[in-house]
Amino acid sequence: MPHFDMPIFIRSLMIIAPSIIPFSGACMFMPSTVLIPREGYKFVMWNDSVVVNPRTFTVTADTTFTAYFAPLEEYTVELFVDDLKRGTVQGSGVYYEQSEVTISAQANDGYYF
Repeated sequence: MPHFDMPIFIRSLMIIAPSIIPFSGACMFMPSTVLIPREGYKFVMWNDSVVVNPRTFTVTADTTFTAYFAPLEEYTVELFVDDLKRGTVQGSGVYYEQSEVTISAQANDGYYF
């Protein structure tokens, strides 16, 4: 079966996150494409249970896909100083799962880390 890299015009791409939100307007979707989740969400799978993203497929007929997204978990990172006279720390906050976070400690004059 031949493989064609041609655009497919999808008029009903559905995004599930956590409830069904219709994609507004038509979009051009290539047979090899990647969906980028909105901030705070992660791609889970396509409606046919394929979890690969980006995904390549062979066009053999009219095709409709539904992308499922789920909210990212949020985690709190707390940093403490044993004595505020000795220095400060930076990097505390609420972060989404899998975020890369940089934390640092700065010693005050007369102290070292």
